[in-house]
Amino acid sequence: MIYKCLTTHQKSVVFKVTETFRILHKEDDEEMRSTRSKDEEVSRQEENLLKLFSSSVDSGNTLSIDNVSSILSCIACIILHIVFSVFMCAKYSEISDQIDRTGPHIEHGQASFAFDLETVVLLHLLPGSVYPSRNFNIYGFQTDTILYYINYWQTKAQQEFTKLKYGDPDNHLKSFAAVGVDINFQAGIPSYCDNETIPINSHDLYDCMSSEIAISYVEMIVNRLVNIYTSRNEIYGGNEEDLTNLYHCMQHHIFDRFYYNLFLSMTNKVVESVEKDLPLIDEIGIIICIIAIVIEIINMIAIQMSENNLRYALSLLLMCPAKMVLSNSHILNVLGGNFHNKTLDQTTRGSDFYDGLVEEMPDSVIIITAGGIINSANKATTSLFNKTKEELVGNRIDLIGNLFKEGNPFQKYFDGNIQNISNSDKAANKETNIEMKLSFDKDDSVVHVLMNLVMLPEGIFVSCRDITQQVMYDKLIQDEKLRSDSLLASILPPRLVSRVASGEKNISFAVQTATVVFIDIVSFTPWCGSTPADKVMKTLTLLFKYFDSSTASHSTMTKCKCIGDCYMAAGGIFADVNQPAVHAKDVVEFGLEALDNIVRLNKEINESLQIRVGINTGGPLVAGVLGTEKPTFEILGPTINMAQQMEHHGVPMKVHISRSVYELIYGSNFKIQERGQIEIKNSQVVTYLVSRE
Repeated sequence: MIYKCLTTHQKSVVFKVTETFRILHKEDDEEMRSTRSKDEEVSRQEENLLKLFSSSVDSGNTLSIDNVSSILSCIACIILHIVFSVFMCAKYSEISDQIDRTGPHIEHGQASFAFDLETVVLLHLLPGSVYPSRNFNIYGFQTDTILYYINYWQTKAQQEFTKLKYGDPDNHLKSFAAVGVDINFQAGIPSYCDNETIPINSHDLYDCMSSEIAISYVEMIVNRLVNIYTSRNEIYGGNEEDLTNLYHCMQHHIFDRFYYNLFLSMTNKVVESVEKDLPLIDEIGIIICIIAIVIEIINMIAIQMSENNLRYALSLLLMCPAKMVLSNSHILNVLGGNFHNKTLDQTTRGSDFYDGLVEEMPDSVIIITAGGIINSANKATTSLFNKTKEELVGNRIDLIGNLFKEGNPFQKYFDGNIQNISNSDKAANKETNIEMKLSFDKDDSVVHVLMNLVMLPEGIFVSCRDITQQVMYDKLIQDEKLRSDSLLASILPPRLVSRVASGEKNISFAVQTATVVFIDIVSFTPWCGSTPADKVMKTLTLLFKYFDSSTASHSTMTKCKCIGDCYMAAGGIFADVNQPAVHAKDVVEFGLEALDNIVRLNKEINESLQIRVGINTGGPLVAGVLGTEKPTFEILGPTINMAQQMEHHGVPMKVHISRSVYELIYGSNFKIQERGQIEIKNSQVVTYLVSRE
């Protein structure tokens, strides 16, 4: 392309280039040549250079050597990448198959030991489930359940041990001994054990057993103790010697001697099967990387050679006169990076280009005369308003203006029946831009447009952009914001929602005094353990709904949190004027309403649940929002701990208040009964019970 630029110059310019070459490369004896011989040499050089330029132009369309080298190096790198990827996939597949053959045995070994150990643990729990006592009561473990799982887990342990030792034909799994691991049942047997050794106690008996026999021995003792209870209804004691022997045998004689070494051998076998192919993978990867680097080096050398040729060709332009280079449009295009052989589009110099541009614009464009007549409209206008050009051009603008729900926007800009632009706009004699948002019905849907009016002395220029999608997106964003604010309002106090939504990080403030209430269900854990999960959640949801309703009915109260079956609220946190007597009375009334709510709930679900209510007033407290991903409202201070103690030491179905609350509500319409002194955190305090008069 650069050589072709040189051929566009005049012959005199090419002569100057050849003259420069002659001066640079002439020999010493050239000084003695005659003028005629010089002219012949210049002419000959001139013709040779023109031939060089012509031959370069003729071959310009062929594929250059640097392009070929780049393509070939790229193809080679792709092939190397594919080969290495296929090799890695094959190797990883082979490693996965090896893990599939060896990995399950680890699971079978661990499962076999775990199931046997669980049967021994359940055997320890059986006496406590048969004869429960205050000091030894196993919640959630009934006798039938323990007996069932002892039998079930012992069966599972035997099945897992069988799969470990003999394999699993159903899953095409060979025994672990078949894959190269020696299962040594005799490991760890003391040297004094022989056929002449007579055991004097149970420990000496199983100490000389192989691991496999010891496992059978443990299962036999478990079955013997279970059968004694199931057949004769006699239960062994919790201090039975067999229980100690069983646990010791499982932990030391079976796990330490057999399973530990077995698990270690299994793990080493799996790691060995994975790592044996790693050196080959590394070698192949290094070889492929070296080949790729060599290819890239060759490609870079080819690119450097091409760059040298390009620099040489550009240096030829430096020998041309600057004015001639700057006056050649073809050379300027090449130097500017435009290597395409295109002629200048002549339509850019006439009105046809601009007319075509307006016609194809995505926005609606309408030209209105001073008399309110549509002079022209583009394709977007006909598509937007479902009108043909024949219906629009030559007719009054009210044909479109009357479509809008907001009224005809053009009416006020014309006098009378839209005959002339109003005199005030004419008198201005300047352009005025007016922007408005309008909407109209189209094909059973609403279309929103952004209309821009440009007031000109000879008429009005109107452009309309379809912003329906933008309006819908804005509406969706607004709906999502409202939904987000509603969600935040359900977990945070309403006064803090706007601050959290705006991204404020540090939200905290001090409260002079507040009244804190804790409500907890009595004996909730046993009731929860014996009740279906869905009923528990349904009951708590309904109960907290009643509490939330009561909280909302008291203006000074704010719900803080729910932890399990515990409900926490406070009064006076967001009060404009902190009046302890007011929020203390509100919280006590809330506590009495909570007792009514639990009675109401029991009738609805046919239960007999009871609650404890504890209330305390004090301050100051610190309140604020903790966390950014999941913000929660928290209040901190000693007053909260005292309120929690009031609930903890409270009386079921009574409102338990501290001395500070009593002093604030004394004289109100409550029945207050002194409970006396109770010990709270190593100190004696006087508390009271409140009920309705």
